[in-house]
Amino acid sequence: KALKLYPDNPDFLYQKARILYELVKYEKAIVSIEKAIELRPDNPDFWHARGLVLCKIFDHKQEMFAYDQAITAFDKELELRPNDSDAWVAKGIVFYDWEKYSNALECFNETIKINADSAFAWYYKGKTLSDMDEIQEAIQCFGKAVIFSPNFSYAWQEKGNLHEKLGQYDKAVDCYDKVIKNNDFGLSMWLQKGSALAMLDKHEEAIACYDRVTEQIPYDVDAWRNKAESFVNLGQHQKALLCYDITVDSICAQIANPFIKANDQYVTKMKHLAIICCEKMIEIDQNFVVAWFRKSLFLSSLGRLEESKMCDKKITELRSRL
Repeated sequence: KALKLYPDNPDFLYQKARILYELVKYEKAIVSIEKAIELRPDNPDFWHARGLVLCKIFDHKQEMFAYDQAITAFDKELELRPNDSDAWVAKGIVFYDWEKYSNALECFNETIKINADSAFAWYYKGKTLSDMDEIQEAIQCFGKAVIFSPNFSYAWQEKGNLHEKLGQYDKAVDCYDKVIKNNDFGLSMWLQKGSALAMLDKHEEAIACYDRVTEQIPYDVDAWRNKAESFVNLGQHQKALLCYDITVDSICAQIANPFIKANDQYVTKMKHLAIICCEKMIEIDQNFVVAWFRKSLFLSSLGRLEESKMCDKKITELRSRL
């Protein structure tokens, strides 16, 4: 209504663009913000908004021109407002997404010069360094991010991932606990924590983590498989056998899903994993006919017919003997 009365009011056009942005109507948002800029080209907020909208257009349509124009928009904003840390971060993220890491680092460093306690700048600097395999420096950056923002779960998770990558599993567990305490990322953090605990040979604690996952997602393949491996390490082979069997059940349930069936690559990967689980069961109990039978079925479905026939031969032998 305001724009009907004042169609050339740049502030109203800017507010309209912001609302359209929140409503994920980026094509309409860009029209509105560009009209606002046309009317008032010296407003840095308008240029910042234009850059953000163009980034979203790229994310949705993968059109490279949008990223080029986003950089131009942030550059224009910085001409008008050189010490705007938000503009430097936004520009850096564009370069990061574009995998231009040296350019991204320059932007994040500029942000930190202006605002040393910007958790977001430290976080993205850490991600950039991580992708450049500068692991120790990246960990330090994530450490800075959580100092300035103690509940920054993304930074805690990234820090934990890098500690795990370096084999520092106790530190990884501490980081994952911070994320769990914040109640972020759902059950995936329990899975990661369990894996790190297993690497510390704390298998009973790891199993407790996997139980948290399977209580909510009964057919979580990774949780059951990891739980089986922990039972093997504890020498509890019958429990391991059961967990491997449920892992195969879970794989069957997944690949029967019509939405997953269409993804041939994923289905093939899951079938290979099912065969591995069957082999693990056979290692525990050579006479477990069900494991041989299931292995035969999965091998056959992958076109590995000779191997499948060998399993069938073993099944016949076991049935006659047992």
